[in-house]
Amino acid sequence: MLKQLHITNNGTFIDGDKASDITLKDIDIKRKELTFRIAVLEDAAHVGGLTIFGKGFGNYNQDLVFKLYYS
Repeated sequence: MLKQLHITNNGTFIDGDKASDITLKDIDIKRKELTFRIAVLEDAAHVGGLTIFGKGFGNYNQDLVFKLYYS
């Protein structure tokens, strides 16, 4: 599945559904380097792993894309 993550002044959203209360005020958007982590926590409802596909694999023939829009 192709997913879109948006971090706004109202929270963090994945495909329009609120995933977190983390807002733009909570992250240092002006840093030169950002770290993006994806994880499955040990106490998650569906423990067992996570697969991320890139170009040449999966349903979308593209590498991971990160675009930052900020004004």
